[in-house]
Amino acid sequence: MNVKSISNATLNDGGLFLLRLSLGGGLAAIHGRDKLITAVVHLFSGQEWAFVKVVASIGFPQPVLFALLAALTESVGGVLLAAGLATRSAAVAVAFNMSVAI
Repeated sequence: MNVKSISNATLNDGGLFLLRLSLGGGLAAIHGRDKLITAVVHLFSGQEWAFVKVVASIGFPQPVLFALLAALTESVGGVLLAAGLATRSAAVAVAFNMSVAI
């Protein structure tokens, strides 16, 4: 394949795909997966979840609920972003979640 035969639209689409895959997949794999696994262990076995203390220290009224929502947003939102499904809704949810973390 000749490099000149590749259009700018193809390069843009490929770049956006790689960006979406790396950011969404990274968010789901690095942040969301660990929090979601720890949340399931906390909910079903009652083990301590350190993230709940962090959420409580921020001042949220129901820290377990908000910690679970953050874990779901990072894992499910990351997968949706990586797959290109409901990208606007997932991006808004992830951006709001990350803005709280700042």
